[in-house]
Amino acid sequence: MANNIGDLKMKLDVTTIELKQALDNFRNAKNPTLKAQMKNRATNLLKKKKMYEQHIVNLENTQYTLESTHVQTQMIRDTNDIVNIIH
Repeated sequence: MANNIGDLKMKLDVTTIELKQALDNFRNAKNPTLKAQMKNRATNLLKKKKMYEQHIVNLENTQYTLESTHVQTQMIRDTNDIVNIIH
């Protein structure tokens, strides 16, 4: 799972750089048609960036839940072993 989060973080970094470039192009565009194209590009990249951010949060939450479940399962096994030893 860590590889997926790492891959998403790399994609997020690339998208952030592309978004910055698109915003710079939008601000510097003189032609209204080009300005509209750059605005659309920046909007799409912003949506993509937000999607990656949300996906990373979801994966991190899932990873935390799995780790927590693993700890709880181990605690149950340990408790069961202790009870079996006592009886």
